[in-house]
Amino acid sequence: MVWVTGGGNHSLSGKGSAGFGGVSYDGETLVDRGVVYVSYNLRLGVLGFLAHPALDAERPERVSGNYGSLDQIAMLRWLKRNVAAFGGDPNRIFLFGTSAGGGNICALMTSPLARGLFHGAAMQSSVPVGCEIQTLADAEKGTGTTRVVKAVGCDSASDVAACLRGKGLAELVGAVPGTFGVLPRVYGPNADGHVFPDQPLKLIAARKHHAMPVIIGTTSEETIQWANSAGPVTDLASYTAAIEKAFGAASRDAILAQYPVNAYPNPSRAFVTLTTATSV
Repeated sequence: MVWVTGGGNHSLSGKGSAGFGGVSYDGETLVDRGVVYVSYNLRLGVLGFLAHPALDAERPERVSGNYGSLDQIAMLRWLKRNVAAFGGDPNRIFLFGTSAGGGNICALMTSPLARGLFHGAAMQSSVPVGCEIQTLADAEKGTGTTRVVKAVGCDSASDVAACLRGKGLAELVGAVPGTFGVLPRVYGPNADGHVFPDQPLKLIAARKHHAMPVIIGTTSEETIQWANSAGPVTDLASYTAAIEKAFGAASRDAILAQYPVNAYPNPSRAFVTLTTATSV
């Protein structure tokens, strides 16, 4: 069983984090039940998912940005070759994860590079929203690229790739902090036509994914600890503003009709309910 950690593709690790509610992913409970438990670390944030035309030009496939996903695929290939030496079955590799981790699993289920590398999956707090990824073109125009390149002073460089490589690790990572919770993620996989041929949900609906047993779950009121990341929700105005911030102005009226504020004890509870529901 391979733990695919959450954290918005910019934080946390295979070990867990003392600074995130003291969460630990040591696998002790599973090992006691005879499971071979696996955790790992991948490149995160700008190091794992920065997509840019200057980086596209360096690869024969003319793509960029899915470095963290390629780390996951490399890990699965290693397991396929070596897990038997640790008492595991290379034909029964099972991925399970939450939030961004579950979304990454959903994407891996559609990657031709991951075919045959795992036999089952469990995705918690991820489906369907976490299964939606950017196109390569959108990723290259998105916050995780444009703001980073500008923040480190490479937007006007004649060789953007060389300029970025000349920056320090802390400067690059700190240029644009990632997000997770109720706000759109800054970093994550993109549909580049190579690592991920198309939108995972689209491929799954067309039955073009790797068929396997899948478990999908969510947690009641799971967004309650992050609800204020869209701003304190105390009345109809702030409720409406939080919806726009999390989902965009185009979706506002439809969401207000489906989750009217007066149907809940207070505006904050309405926002927690709708953001929890949209992650299912």
